[in-house]
Amino acid sequence: MKAKAKKRIVHYLNQFFAGFGAEAEAGMPPREIPGPVGPGKLIQEKIGEEGEFVATIACGDNYFIADMDKGADEIVNLINKYKPELVIAGPAFRAGRYGPACGKVVVEVSKRLKIPAFTAMDGENPGVDLFRKEAYILKVGPSVRYMDEAINVISGFLLKLIREEKIGSPEEEGYFPRGMRKNVWATEMGSKRALDLLLKKIREEKFETELPMPVFIKYPPQPATEDLSKARLAIVSDGGVVPKGNPDRLEASSATKILEYDIEGLNSATPDRWETAHGGYDPTFVNANPNRMFPLDVLREFEKAGKIGKLHNKYYVTVGNGTPVDRATRFGEYVAKKLKEAGVDCVIVTSGCGTSQRCGATLTKTIEHEAKIPVVQIAATPPIPLTVGSNRIVPAVAIPHPCGDPKLPLDKEKELRRMIVEEALRALATEVSAQTVFKKVF
Repeated sequence: MKAKAKKRIVHYLNQFFAGFGAEAEAGMPPREIPGPVGPGKLIQEKIGEEGEFVATIACGDNYFIADMDKGADEIVNLINKYKPELVIAGPAFRAGRYGPACGKVVVEVSKRLKIPAFTAMDGENPGVDLFRKEAYILKVGPSVRYMDEAINVISGFLLKLIREEKIGSPEEEGYFPRGMRKNVWATEMGSKRALDLLLKKIREEKFETELPMPVFIKYPPQPATEDLSKARLAIVSDGGVVPKGNPDRLEASSATKILEYDIEGLNSATPDRWETAHGGYDPTFVNANPNRMFPLDVLREFEKAGKIGKLHNKYYVTVGNGTPVDRATRFGEYVAKKLKEAGVDCVIVTSGCGTSQRCGATLTKTIEHEAKIPVVQIAATPPIPLTVGSNRIVPAVAIPHPCGDPKLPLDKEKELRRMIVEEALRALATEVSAQTVFKKVF
């Protein structure tokens, strides 16, 4: 009897898990590697002779996130060369750039190549909200410490696909719900099931609804700032730029606080006075010039030129890397109260990595809603703030330097930063009736 052919599998990894390096290689274009690499080797061991990892495609997080459509095109074309029958991406855990990249890859593979593809990540990864409706995303832990568990989860699901077994519900298989409803036979009538649920709720017993309702908290945009030349503008950031030495010990990830600093009389965020505490992006570029995340220099110029009435003397900052949404919401409520009391008319929020942009978007929409003033978010990956609920979004240059480009001469880079912030001011002065991504000025 002829042996059944092994299923051909291609694996997508970022630069780190493929073994090329960490942040120094985050700008790496897509590369092909024969066979399995890193976690792919562990999965190959688990599935044995039933499947074969014929290739691994690796790409730098920053390269992919800078232009997700371009990155996906290149990667899908490379994957297609190997004529796979299945594609896996990740696991991405809680990595805020890697998760959206994995989600985008498997969605595009499924659409274009018409083959099964899936990924795995933690529930706090922004990739879940971006792609859960279009792809199977398995639930795994938040960090590489959960790699063994993730390998088991991925291998089990992969074997089901290889064997062409029926994929069960999210509860049975461990993937995030995709918003699909299916009719199933129940042993009891709906009236009895409903009554049982009601009685459990009355008794304060544990119960699970049969129809969980999605929660999408998005607010209508606030009216534009009528006259910026008379407005008081505040700067808020999830990018972690704090006074040198991080005196208040702002955490590098999963921050427990948002801090207030006095910037009265300061004309620039200079590296002798400021540094980043953020653990979600390469700090090199921001530490060399903190204005790349905290654009104090050009805001002061606009203030002196009369383009804005007054730059608020308090600056609010947290680290959005891995920070849960409910905590970011509390931060936003706190800042909104402070800004409202100070008579602030509008706000610019600058953002870092993927989960940080989600935190920034939560700050943006919460401050806007609570303070009843327009807020604009400067972010490198606009699909993330769109998903979360920011109403005004200006594309940033890149995650490690949203308001600058270290490859440019200093005068040209400052002009670029001036253009980005000017576009943010235009967004604040523009009436919008729905979420709007403004012009990419670079």
